[in-house]
Amino acid sequence: MPFEVPDLPYSYSALEPYIDEETM
Repeated sequence: MPFEVPDLPYSYSALEPYIDEETM
């Protein structure tokens, strides 16, 4: 499932560990 990251109003680095785990 492709995942696109739009301009988020919050820090992406804060969700990086969670998103990385989801994408992997």
